[in-house]
Amino acid sequence: MLFKYIKHDIKNGIGSQWKKYVAAGVIFSFLCGVVYRAVWASGQHPGSIPLPAPTMGDYLFQLLQGSSRPYSQDFDVNVLWLLVNLFLGYIVSFYPFKDLHGYGQLMLIRSQKRNSWWFGKCVWNVGCVTLYYAVLWLVAGVFALLTGSLSLAPTAEIQAVVTRGSVEGLTPATMVFHALLAPWLASLAISMLQMTVSLFTQPIIGVLTVCAVLVVSIFTDSFLAPGNYLMMMRHGLSIPWAAGCLWLVFLVAAAVLAGYFGFKKRDIFSA
Repeated sequence: MLFKYIKHDIKNGIGSQWKKYVAAGVIFSFLCGVVYRAVWASGQHPGSIPLPAPTMGDYLFQLLQGSSRPYSQDFDVNVLWLLVNLFLGYIVSFYPFKDLHGYGQLMLIRSQKRNSWWFGKCVWNVGCVTLYYAVLWLVAGVFALLTGSLSLAPTAEIQAVVTRGSVEGLTPATMVFHALLAPWLASLAISMLQMTVSLFTQPIIGVLTVCAVLVVSIFTDSFLAPGNYLMMMRHGLSIPWAAGCLWLVFLVAAAVLAGYFGFKKRDIFSA
C-alpha cells in the first residue's frame, strides 16, 4: 500500500507540478546570469583587468549566497536568496492538503492505512526537495560548462565583485558539504516542518512558518537556525558542522514523527 501511495504522490504531486520546476530553473538562470554578466563586463573597458572564467562553484555561491553575519558592517537582507527558498516552500505547500481532501481521502477510506498516506507524503517531500536542488545544480553546471569550468571551487576575484563574500577555506571538497549536502538537508528539514504544520492548520500557515524560519536565520548565526546552512556567506562561521548535520537530521525526524502521531488522531473529513 505504501508503494501505491508513493506512486500516486510522484505522479500527482511531482509530475503534475513540472511547470513550477521550470519556473525555478528560470530563477536560477537569472541569478547565474548575474555572475556571467559581471565577468563579461569586466573586460569591456580599456585598461581594465578581465575577471577569470567562472566556475560552477561561483554560480553555486551566487545561488546560495544568503546574507553576511548579522550586525556585521556589510549585513543586508538578500531578497533574491529569500525568493529562492520561498519558491521551494511554494512548491511543497498545497499538494498534501489538497490530496487529503481529494482522491487521497478516498484512498485513505479504502485502505485504512494512515501511516502509508503520511509516509508517502514524506517520500514525496524528499523527492520535491531533491528535484529542486537537482535543477539548481543542473543550471549551475550548464552555465559553468558553457562559460568556464565545472570546478566546485569559487573564484576569489569574481566573488569580490559579485557577492563580496569570502571564499577562504572553500575547496572543492568543502563545497560538497556547503553547496550540496548542507543546503539540501536544511531545506528538507524546513520543508518537513512546513508540511507537518500545514497538515494540522492550513497551507498558508506552513508557508508563514517557512518565512519565520528564514527571517530568524537571517538575523542570527546560531547553528540551531536551519537557514544558516543555506547561506554560503556564512560558511566561515564557527558552527560545529558535524553537529549541525545531526541537528538537521533530528529536525527532519522530529517533523516526521510529529506528523505521524498527530495524523493518527486527525479528522480527515475536517476542512
